Amino acid sequence: MPDGTKITLKDGTLGIAEDAFSECGGLMSITLPNSVTNIGYWAFEKCYGLKEIYCYAEETPETFYQTFNDVDVSQIMLVVPDEAADKYRAHEIWGQFRIETPTGINHPAPAFTKGDGNVFNLAGQRLSTPLKGINIVNGRKVLIK
Repeated sequence: MPDGTKITLKDGTLGIAEDAFSECGGLMSITLPNSVTNIGYWAFEKCYGLKEIYCYAEETPETFYQTFNDVDVSQIMLVVPDEAADKYRAHEIWGQFRIETPTGINHPAPAFTKGDGNVFNLAGQRLSTPLKGINIVNGRKVLIK
């Protein structure tokens, strides 16, 4: 598999077989549809190039410690539905990933102090105070109502 390979599994895919992508060092990104319910042993073993997983399953797919054997999952971005983020964070295995959501807005906005220099709009312009809508405050996307 060439470096930088991105794979999207078809809707209706129920699972990923044991050893399915084992030792595919060129796999960089994989998208799992919401139909995926389980991922087999060693499915992503030694996938050293894996940087991101987009998992649209609202329930955490069954997985095993061996699924990502010999891979530092703490360095992999796992994008999950906003409403499922807390389930993934609480999961014994999925909780070890860098969990993000498509909007990045699944937690209340952090406290803001006037003059805090870490507020930006989505275009990257520094703001003196947050605006209504989506802002980046202290490095996180937040929704200001």
